[in-house]
Amino acid sequence: MKIKSFVCLMLGMLMVLFSSCDKIQPDVESLLSPPKLTQEQREIYDALVETAVSSSIKLKYPKAGEYRSAFVMYDIDDDGEEEAIAFYDPQQEDPSVRIKILDKQNDEWVSVYDKANGSGGVDVDRVMFENVSSVDRKDMIIGWNLINRAEKGVGIYSYEGEKLVSVYPDETTSDDMDTYSEMVVEDLNGDLRKELILLKNSTSTLRSSVRTVGYRLGRVQPLVDQPLRDGIMGYSQIESTSLEGGGVKLYADVYLGESMMGTEMLQVTADEIIYETQEDEVFNLTMRSSDLPSRDVNEDGIIEVPYNTPLPGYDSEVEDGALYLTHYNQWEEGQCIEVFSAVVNHENGYMFIMPPQWVDQVTVVTTFVSNEWKFIRFNETLENDSDALLYINVYSEDEYKDRNTISQRTLVDTKGIFEYYMYVPENADPELALTLEQAREQFQLLV
Repeated sequence: MKIKSFVCLMLGMLMVLFSSCDKIQPDVESLLSPPKLTQEQREIYDALVETAVSSSIKLKYPKAGEYRSAFVMYDIDDDGEEEAIAFYDPQQEDPSVRIKILDKQNDEWVSVYDKANGSGGVDVDRVMFENVSSVDRKDMIIGWNLINRAEKGVGIYSYEGEKLVSVYPDETTSDDMDTYSEMVVEDLNGDLRKELILLKNSTSTLRSSVRTVGYRLGRVQPLVDQPLRDGIMGYSQIESTSLEGGGVKLYADVYLGESMMGTEMLQVTADEIIYETQEDEVFNLTMRSSDLPSRDVNEDGIIEVPYNTPLPGYDSEVEDGALYLTHYNQWEEGQCIEVFSAVVNHENGYMFIMPPQWVDQVTVVTTFVSNEWKFIRFNETLENDSDALLYINVYSEDEYKDRNTISQRTLVDTKGIFEYYMYVPENADPELALTLEQAREQFQLLV
């Protein structure tokens, strides 16, 4: 045992010794990245290390968006050849990430630009290339993770004469960098320039707002600000659809607490933001007690917003074990139009669309069988569950299946290692009974 301990100690010391000699310090991002570089990537990497401002650097990778590589390849100077854009931490007293641009000249990669970002960004959220300040060339939009800030910073840069020039905020002024929690980029007025829609949220004050940013009167500047309701704890996702007259409609799914969500709906154009869910009575019809995203559930090009109510027999005040009916609604000109209602099983990844005649008449209970839902005609209490209409069971491939139970079930779908079964009792109430084929048509796997 002593010999093994000594060997392990020596190996550990050697690992520390060799890692301290390496110019690129590994981190989680590096360990998760592909270990092998192409020949071109190796040449870029070598040129980066040789010209970095310190001998020990750490590469930074964009966390979101289209570009996730350590080297963002893009023709930023419109010369027909791609440049390599890299982000790195020099691991010095100033934690700000540096931006380095490398250009291939005479078959060799050379550094043409290397500067610390002026935003105080310590990590890179995303990188985009869009026409914002000009229709002739694309600007580089960088989302920065800021030190000690939950919100992120956004900078818009133009590459001019081998130099990145900040056009938002304007580097000739002392304006602070704008912030966002989520960002959408769209052409809101058809002028071939994109506007930024910045959705903001302060985790300390729980105050939220939406701002548009675009090119007006010769510069990129804030356009319209719209406060949202207080109490939003964060954004889950953002969906958008085009408006006929220009602009977009945003569906912002927001967290309201540990188990509550809602959806803020806004019409965003070049000149205004119409806050559709400003009134509580409208917003309340988007609230649900589970993590259900707004989405186009019937593939008609219109986003449906979920809203749920307790199934018969469940108290809305009781959260643990309560099951809900989820209503998927479209919103047109302030009017709520229900597309369908469904019971959603998040844990097992499916939903069952309730036939219209079942709504308010049928509820769901769990049984002693694991991952089984039993649909019953509701008769005063959940304990009175003898009027069974449908069973849905979920098993993993290698899970034990009781012979008596599985012999009655029909496999209706699979997803990965999971198998989904149904059973329609022969003595189901004829007023509400479905055939197996009808029940199968109402069943959908969650995306």
